[in-house]
Amino acid sequence: MSDAQTQTAIVTGGSRGLGLGIVEALIRNKMRVVVVARDAERLASVAKRTGAQTLVADVADDLCAGRVCA
Repeated sequence: MSDAQTQTAIVTGGSRGLGLGIVEALIRNKMRVVVVARDAERLASVAKRTGAQTLVADVADDLCAGRVCA
């Protein structure tokens, strides 16, 4: 396994725009990716399209960090 395959990237706001582009690039490079965003429907689409793990959360919420790292 390469280093990219053993590391996890957490991308906030990864359900659209620049964040989604970053998710796609990381997936192409065989990274394990967790996408965090507020819109469950968009996240479901990202998961289906890329195979990334997703978490519906608002990163402005103090409790979010604990959920992301769990």
